[in-house]
Amino acid sequence: MITNICKTGLVIIGLVVSGTSLMGQLPASDIYLCNVKWNQKNILINKPVLLSSFNADKYNNQPYFEDYQNIYVTSGDSNNKTDIVKLNLFDREYF
Repeated sequence: MITNICKTGLVIIGLVVSGTSLMGQLPASDIYLCNVKWNQKNILINKPVLLSSFNADKYNNQPYFEDYQNIYVTSGDSNNKTDIVKLNLFDREYF
């Protein structure tokens, strides 16, 4: 029983230590919108459109589709400050 508690404690400490090292810098990432078609044998992904060009080479992640016209994304700058940005897919505007 004590051995199991010690192992569990080591796993929790390991997760906390590894989690704190991830807080250093946000990874550069982009968001694309693509057409997706599939049948029983194949998945076809084509016509990619870069949606995060307003924040190129910086953190852009966690898209949430409000409807067919608007999505929200989390964007970060080089100072690790993040904000939620609303993208209008039809007008190609962001707020």
